[in-house]
Amino acid sequence: MSVSKELDEIRDICKNAKIKWIPYKRPGNELSREIVKFCEDNNKFFLQNHGLLIASNDMDEILGDIYYLEKLFLETLDINKNNLYQKIKLEKVYENGFYEYKFINLDKQKLFNNKIFFPDHAVFANLEFKDIRYLNETDKDGEAFINNQKFIVKKKLNKVESDILSVVLTIYNSSKNIYNFISQKDAADLVHSEDELFRIERNK
Repeated sequence: MSVSKELDEIRDICKNAKIKWIPYKRPGNELSREIVKFCEDNNKFFLQNHGLLIASNDMDEILGDIYYLEKLFLETLDINKNNLYQKIKLEKVYENGFYEYKFINLDKQKLFNNKIFFPDHAVFANLEFKDIRYLNETDKDGEAFINNQKFIVKKKLNKVESDILSVVLTIYNSSKNIYNFISQKDAADLVHSEDELFRIERNK
């Protein structure tokens, strides 16, 4: 919902659901300080381009809120939950060290290059997608070459990268339009921050 609805509509949805909407802030102290401002009167927060946060000591209450709000968001976005999420699958390893992955309904006509949906997208899955015909014309890291329902990358994706990219592609395929995303500058600052560099190294 963060990316596929205009901000005014997102704020109205949150208001009607009694959720406090928080504009995008960088993960860490900046985001924490913003949440603390509203903690006294709220325990449910929609963090723009992050996700849902529920604060409670009652696990049954948290689960109940998650199920209710998930249903509400799916209905609002007119999305069928069945078969919504799919994972990318490693299909082939080439002798030259390239790796081919499959993702159903990968639409090369509707690329989201330069549109970062959420912080972990920037850190672990910020690939630049290109048509397969450019495969041998460049040798940069962070590129993916689309061939129908498959794409080729020049390194094997680790589990974190694979999981995050699966989420990104699922969001992309279930969104009719992309309205909101993190800027390339904010994404670059995030990726080069000390805490994120530590996370990248830890998840190699």
